[in-house]
Amino acid sequence: MKEEELETMRKSFDTVKNRSSKLESSKIDRLEKRVKEIAENSINNMDSLREIAIESFKRNGIDVFCASDAEECQNIIYDLVKDSNSKAIAKAKSNTLGEINLKPFLADKGFDVVETDLGDRILQLKKTDNKPVHPTGPASHLNVGEITDIVNESMDVDVDPVPREIMEVVREDVLDRIENCTVGISGANVIAAEEGAVLLVHNEGNISLVSLKDLHIIVAGIDKIVPSLEDAISIAKLETVYATGNYLTSYVNIIS
Repeated sequence: MKEEELETMRKSFDTVKNRSSKLESSKIDRLEKRVKEIAENSINNMDSLREIAIESFKRNGIDVFCASDAEECQNIIYDLVKDSNSKAIAKAKSNTLGEINLKPFLADKGFDVVETDLGDRILQLKKTDNKPVHPTGPASHLNVGEITDIVNESMDVDVDPVPREIMEVVREDVLDRIENCTVGISGANVIAAEEGAVLLVHNEGNISLVSLKDLHIIVAGIDKIVPSLEDAISIAKLETVYATGNYLTSYVNIIS
């Protein structure tokens, strides 16, 4: 990474740090303690929690597939989407999907996987040297001028270097591309075993669009499983503090 990119990234996360410093530290300390207890309990009871989650999902009418590695997961997903009426797939931010290299796998099968998260979509438009630099800020190393150039060159537009204008142009393009697609794919922030529920947090509203497709595929590691929805909310709140410096994100979707 270039020095100027590192500096841009530092400025981005200084903003988060400054927001976090304004939160009440005692509340965060209590939340951190609570989440640590949840994590330790979940790890110590992982096998039983996994079985409870599977049974709860099935009870709620949600199909469950277990994969032992990335290749098996890729093939399960392909079997689900191969007969889709549309070759476009709406994708939400997911580190897990990146770890299993799902996008290039589906691209080789002829699918156009459209990123719906703004930062990930900008990197997708960048085409070269476009790997995310951070789990929550994938394009945080790019300044407004660089992002403007990427959008103008890749989309053949002439948008000004104004964040809101850039966002609106990219958003309209994404909405157009996924309008008729029937498949959405996302990760999961937390899974509540007892309720058979998946909790998803986001700031842009895009996960709501992804989850409303005819087929919504959620990919998550077993480390995401916790006992209850109350536990899941605690984890989501702490994730938001770390990621954005706020107590809670703009949107929380609970799918059960």
